[in-house]
Amino acid sequence: MTAGKHRVLKGEAGPMVEALNATLDGVKAKTALHVCFGNAHNNSFSSPRQYRALYPRLLDARVSQFVFEYANREMSEIGLWSEFPTDKEVAVGVVDVKAFHVETPEEIAARVRLALRHIPASRLWLVPDCGLWETPRWVGVAKLRSMVEAARLIRRELGVT
Repeated sequence: MTAGKHRVLKGEAGPMVEALNATLDGVKAKTALHVCFGNAHNNSFSSPRQYRALYPRLLDARVSQFVFEYANREMSEIGLWSEFPTDKEVAVGVVDVKAFHVETPEEIAARVRLALRHIPASRLWLVPDCGLWETPRWVGVAKLRSMVEAARLIRRELGVT
């Protein structure tokens, strides 16, 4: 695939970031960029499923917040936020929406503790991996309840109310 005179490589962040930034030019709102690899049916849009190739160019995206799936990838590559720090908010997927297993608050809290090693609490947001659009309602509600309880647990550990 080519863009103008430049060859665009699959997974190369530069052209995507440039297009996003052009689209957002003049927008006066809080914006977020969601990055994931597939859909609710586990059909991956990219292989291998790795974020590293997107760094550091991805961080040039003029957004307020990055939103990444991590739970269904066993928190793989969360350490990239230490290697490539940012002053932007990072929403970390701590709930796997591609599995019917309802995580316990402690399972989710463990994921949050790992994220906190790489992202300051003041910029960390907790989210489901990729929304709950195809998750059965009862599963989604149970997962969100666990996520809220995990957040409360972590806040107590951090001494934040």
